[in-house]
Amino acid sequence: MKTKVYLMMSGGVDSSVAAYLLRLNPLYEVYGVFMKCWSLDKLRQKGFEDSVYACNWEEDLVDARMVANKLNIPFEVWDFQDEYSDKVIDYMIEEYSKGRTPNPDVMCNSVVKFGVFYDKAMSLGANYVATGHYAKIVIEDGKSYLAKSKDSVKDQSYFLWKIEPQRLNKTLLPIGEIENKSEVRKIAIEQSLLTANKKDSQGLCFVGKSSLKDMLTQRLGAKEGNIVTNNYQEASNAIKINNKQKEEIANTGYVTIGKHQGAYLYTIGQRENLYLSGGPWFVSKLDINTNTVYVVHNDVKENINVKTFGIEGINQFKNIEENKVYNCITRYNQTPIKCTINHNQITLQESSVIAKGQSFVCYDGDIMILGGIIQ
Repeated sequence: MKTKVYLMMSGGVDSSVAAYLLRLNPLYEVYGVFMKCWSLDKLRQKGFEDSVYACNWEEDLVDARMVANKLNIPFEVWDFQDEYSDKVIDYMIEEYSKGRTPNPDVMCNSVVKFGVFYDKAMSLGANYVATGHYAKIVIEDGKSYLAKSKDSVKDQSYFLWKIEPQRLNKTLLPIGEIENKSEVRKIAIEQSLLTANKKDSQGLCFVGKSSLKDMLTQRLGAKEGNIVTNNYQEASNAIKINNKQKEEIANTGYVTIGKHQGAYLYTIGQRENLYLSGGPWFVSKLDINTNTVYVVHNDVKENINVKTFGIEGINQFKNIEENKVYNCITRYNQTPIKCTINHNQITLQESSVIAKGQSFVCYDGDIMILGGIIQ
């Protein structure tokens, strides 16, 4: 009997090439599946306006189906709109409303792709599920581990840290073994796959290039508040401090130097969309209760860096060795930082900007050790 593989096909070049590579194995019986996770109807049901809709699922479905037809593999469409809406979109909105910085792509991978998709595939007799992610499965002592892809620039293992470890034993990630994106496109061109020159998708998983600011504002409402700082000298270069502001400094230790439309729209370390003169300025703290955004000037921005912090919701793949130095990242595409781990406490060898709610991922070489949510 052949090995049944259910492949998630997005209509992009990566999953298209993944389908081709899997199809080359004579032992595999490959099934292509397009996941419908977002639509205009669902967007309206969640209370968003049509103006923030940017999902091209209809076009992507056509492309995925055509690639599957060319490769002569069965093709299906599975609808996971409810799961995506309730577990990913609602999670994202709730986290921002608390002043935290969520990672919806991480949640999408764990809840949808390696959650309900994985479960349905297994119920249909699948031996494996597969995706076009840039990551690798490494086997040690008969156990599967998640590792960085050969293409370090495109590596997406960071977004996969929340997958249940035992599910890796039945996961295939063929793109992770390819040297780089150019090679992926070269294979697609050689095989005349129509997605060969298709641009990479942008924005939130499945949602597309919707304006996050508009989505948050429509759900949480515009709430004007103050942008404040205790960097008085730098503030005086941005605004003329009057008697009222001097009184504010005396009473609170801070001075208002700008306005915003919702503290939930910002994240720690952010410098964009502050619209303050005399900068650059960086967000140092958020107070959701008072709707206040605190900022520091570029000259003292190192003050917002930290070396120690806690993580929660830990997903551990390998045992942690006491006092061993690991590589870690606290945001996607970050240059790895050396760290040590003591239970749920992380100590960095060099300070960095840390945002609560963001994902922390730790590696031993290229192999993922654990992941968690920054507290």
